[in-house]
Amino acid sequence: MRVFVDTNVLVSALLFRGSRVAECVERIIESHTMVLSEQVLAEFRAVMVRKFPDKARQVERFLAQLNYETAPVPEDDGPFELPAVRDETDQFILGAAVEAQCDCVVSGDKDLLEVDTDVISIMRPASFLEARLAGNQRWDEDTEQP
Repeated sequence: MRVFVDTNVLVSALLFRGSRVAECVERIIESHTMVLSEQVLAEFRAVMVRKFPDKARQVERFLAQLNYETAPVPEDDGPFELPAVRDETDQFILGAAVEAQCDCVVSGDKDLLEVDTDVISIMRPASFLEARLAGNQRWDEDTEQP
């Protein structure tokens, strides 16, 4: 399964090691393909420097520990009609996730979580973990079933 991870999830995973969000990131890396975009990476670096300057030096080390793919920049005339996101600055996340053929977006962003779409699933880190723990094979690992 391909899972697009939003900036706020990365920030929380770095700041709160051992948290449910950090556990979610670990499970994604272990059993799925984590997908990030250049915009998410740039925003993550900028947020950490601006809001948590004492932790900014840990950013590159943290990113180096993650196994992830970088999503292509979404095309303006992509094949899907994407629903509007209330905060237009979050529209690129939806576009990048769809362009990268992700199965879901994991985010804590209220504007993204409220998007009503059949194109891609959008869920909180806790919901992702709950689906995985509930034994839903689709969310549990990237293996083909016989």
